[in-house]
Amino acid sequence: MSNKSRHRRLLFMMGLVLFSLLGSIWISSNNGMTVYADSKTNITQNGTGSGTVINQQEEPQISTVNSNTTDNTSSSDDQTSQKQVTNTEAQPRAPAEQNNTSMDRSMSSSMLSERPNSVNNSSNSVGHDVSSNITSLTASPESINDGGKTTVRVNFDEHAQKIVSGDTITVNRNNSGTVYGQGYQKNIDLNIRGVNVGTLSVTTNKAVFTFNSNINDMENVTGWGEFDLEGRNLANTSDENTGSFSIYSGGQQTYVSVKKGKTGSKSPFYYKTGDMLPSDTDHVRWFLNINNEKGYVSDRIYIKDQIQPGQTLDQGSFDITIDGYRPNHFYGSNAIENFESAYPGSSITINVSTGDITVVIPQDQAQLNKFSILYRTSVDDYNQPTFENHSQAWYTENNQPAVEGKEFDYSVSNVNANGGVDGKNQTKVSVIKEWDDNNNSARLRPDSIKVQLYANGLLTGKAVTLNSANNWQYTWSGLVKNAKGSRIAYTVKEVSIPNGYRSITTVNGNDIVIKNIYNQTINI
Repeated sequence: MSNKSRHRRLLFMMGLVLFSLLGSIWISSNNGMTVYADSKTNITQNGTGSGTVINQQEEPQISTVNSNTTDNTSSSDDQTSQKQVTNTEAQPRAPAEQNNTSMDRSMSSSMLSERPNSVNNSSNSVGHDVSSNITSLTASPESINDGGKTTVRVNFDEHAQKIVSGDTITVNRNNSGTVYGQGYQKNIDLNIRGVNVGTLSVTTNKAVFTFNSNINDMENVTGWGEFDLEGRNLANTSDENTGSFSIYSGGQQTYVSVKKGKTGSKSPFYYKTGDMLPSDTDHVRWFLNINNEKGYVSDRIYIKDQIQPGQTLDQGSFDITIDGYRPNHFYGSNAIENFESAYPGSSITINVSTGDITVVIPQDQAQLNKFSILYRTSVDDYNQPTFENHSQAWYTENNQPAVEGKEFDYSVSNVNANGGVDGKNQTKVSVIKEWDDNNNSARLRPDSIKVQLYANGLLTGKAVTLNSANNWQYTWSGLVKNAKGSRIAYTVKEVSIPNGYRSITTVNGNDIVIKNIYNQTINI
């Protein structure tokens, strides 16, 4: 045979081999089998046009692949592989994955359903709503005018379930559009016998009791919370209107009606007002409203304003709005300066230390313009029930008698937000007067002395008298314990130390002892 013929025959045989190889690959791909084998997987492949992972075992270092085709030659190998495979039936791959997924979901569902029991058996840091423990929910008064306040009180115990760490009680409000109630933001500590067990957080739209881990060891818990709401009725009508909003929690519900008065045909030329925003209970807002009908005047406008004790003027808080013939708006630290520049002859003079404010607007600037002057005061005395502001006005409306120094006073109620679990956001301070003067041998001891209480260094309340009738003792109760997120420091000072004595003050918890020691002199 020639070399040429041999070469052709070799090429022909190589072609047959290649063709046979390609055919085997095509058949394998049509079987749809892809095998991933590792040390933890037993795999069975059947020659029925499908393949699947049948069983995954936890035994390490076992990898067995059994290939059962239509031309099996070793039954012993098949038997050996089936000892390690729990299911030898050929299953389509996709349905097998769905079955495994269903099993996984079933297990997850079972685990989730058991989780609450597991949580309940722990410290319950996740927490649950235990509002069903509320025993009463009231609002007083139940009827208020627009802008008025009502006090909400919540009482609760453990009649429905035990209260544990993370649990909450939520008090909600259901407003009716133009009639609604909004809370004054406060955070109040909840205490049992001096131990903090949680907080009462009051926001504009709800109040939430949240308990910490200290509650876990308490038995037969009873508690309460009390907070103020401001009621608003913004019905779009000039007639008198009354609407209501509801307060609800734990199956309890109460209603508060809010009355809006009939709108008058004419506003007063000048009036003074004030309020305390629900979102800022550390300040009081005051408003001077001048020439509200934007009318003509026959003389300058002169306003005097006196801020009363318990609050301090925030000189950077002025917000001045002018509406009418020459509208404008000034606010921020330069509000007064910019106002005086824009309206020549006008002035606003302030004295932070005395709380005095004087406003002067000349006739030509006052004509046809309405002036609204807003400023804030910082609350100094959190125990003061109301904040007062006095004002006097001099003005002459066109073709009207002159108004000379008419009083326009206004007061704003201090927002009350208390809460407690056998306790509340209140404390007490006692003062005890002691004498070290050899039983008044020098006959210099006075019949009485006066002491003054201070909160964070600022005077609060009036001075009280100590004498033998009250055992030289006095207790201030119902004092606000916390403000602006921290404990208020209370101190007591003697108004005037008697002649011939010196004073020493010692503090023991909430008891303050003021000892007057006689300065004995010896003449030689």
